[in-house]
Amino acid sequence: MHRRCKAITQRGNAVRAYDAERTLCNIVRGRNDPQVAAPAMRAHTASKDRNVSKLMGYARKLEVERKIRAPWRRCYEDRERDATQGAHQQ
Repeated sequence: MHRRCKAITQRGNAVRAYDAERTLCNIVRGRNDPQVAAPAMRAHTASKDRNVSKLMGYARKLEVERKIRAPWRRCYEDRERDATQGAHQQ
C-alpha cells in the first residue's frame, strides 16, 4: 500500500514520493477543499497514466472511497463529454 516512486525536484535532487493515485487519496483524506481536490481529480482523469483500480484500492484502504468515487466519475464524464462535443464541432 505504501508504494513510493522517485521524483526529481526542480533543482535535480532525487526524492521519494507517493504515486499519483495515493497522492489524490491523501489530498481528499487530508482536507476536502474543492479548490485543491477538484483540480487534482481533473488532472488524474486527464492523465494517460492513470490507474483507476489502484486509485480505488487506495481509496478503500484509506477509507475515502465514497469521497473519491463520485467526484472522480463526474470529472471523467465531464472530460469525455467535452471531448465528444469538441469532435462534433470540427
